[in-house]
Parts: sequence; structure tokens; C-alpha cells
Amino acid sequence: MKIVLYSVLIFTLMYGNLFARINDSDANSLMQPDSTYKIVSQMEATLYSGVNIGLGFGYGFKQNYDFGVNVRAGLSSESRWYLGGLFNYHFGRSITQTFDTITVSLEKFAYSISGELGYDVLIEKKAILRPSVTIGFITFRDITDISKPINIKANETASHLLISPGMFFQFPLSHDIFWGAELRYNVVSGDGDYNSFELYTNFLFRF
Repeated sequence: MKIVLYSVLIFTLMYGNLFARINDSDANSLMQPDSTYKIVSQMEATLYSGVNIGLGFGYGFKQNYDFGVNVRAGLSSESRWYLGGLFNYHFGRSITQTFDTITVSLEKFAYSISGELGYDVLIEKKAILRPSVTIGFITFRDITDISKPINIKANETASHLLISPGMFFQFPLSHDIFWGAELRYNVVSGDGDYNSFELYTNFLFRF
């Protein structure tokens, strides 16, 4: 839980620093020639209707999650609604232990695919906030390998319903490229303690 709090605090500080820089740029632009003002004005966040694709990487705060990457693609409408799909792959972790003459290797990882529904909110032309919810399926895999002097390999796969509410902050790098941070909470059905927070940084491209 401390890791979650520290991570949220770090991203909060990052946002504060970014907004401070944006405000400084706005103040400096009032003292610069028109050409400089035009460059600054191009960095304003704007709502958009059309296709957008995103790439991201981050961390899930529980076993089977850990470091991960995601790919999203969707359509933003003129009414600010967003409808798309999201694929996540979590690399999990590998553990190897030796007990006398027996070596045990355990590999845990997960992947999910889901549909996403969100709504874009423009924040003073400096950022876009997209609260959203994804609904789909997540699969957890545990691979156990026991060797020396016996060889036993077990592969367990379990798929569950996934509901994941979250928030996605987007800041403009250019008119069609955005950088952002995303915080989600995975609610996983069935047995097992798989509910988890996820924190991602993303790049979003408009087409």
C-alpha cells in the first residue's frame, strides 16, 4: 500500500511541476514577439473527434502484474465520448529457489483485453482528463518447473471477468501527440486476490 501512495505522490508532484511550467510559458509569451506566441499557442490542449492510438508502460502493484505494457485504439466523438479497446500485458515475475537437490522455478504473468468507454474533459486548454471504465477478460498464468532429481512441469491458466475504472490525464506535446499518466483499479471476479492498482505513462497519437 505504501508503494501505491508513494507512486501517486510522485505523479502528483510531476503534474504540479508540469502545470507550473505551462503557466510560466503563458506568462513569458506575453513578453515575446507574435511568432513565439504562436508556438506556445500550438501547445494548447484541444478536444478532438477521430481515431487515436496509444502506447504505454507502467506497473501493477501485485504479483502476476508488476511491469507491463499496453496498447489502446479508439474513436473520439464530437460529443466528447470515447469508445475503444485496450490490451495489457504484464510481465509478472520469475522466482527460482533451490531446496537441497531440488530446484523450483515459478513464473507468473498476465494479459487482458477489454473494451473502454470514456468521456473527455478539457481542463483550461492545458490538459484533457478522461475518466473511463474498461470491461473485458484477464488471464493469469502460473508456470511451475521442478527439476533435479525429478522433472515436473505444471501450467495453470485462469481467466476472469475484469472491470477497471480509471482516469487518464493527457498533456499536449504537439497538436496530434499527447503524453499522459493513467491510474486504474482492476476489479477481478472469481477466487484469488487479483484486485490491484495500476499506474501507467502513455503516449497518444491522433489521426
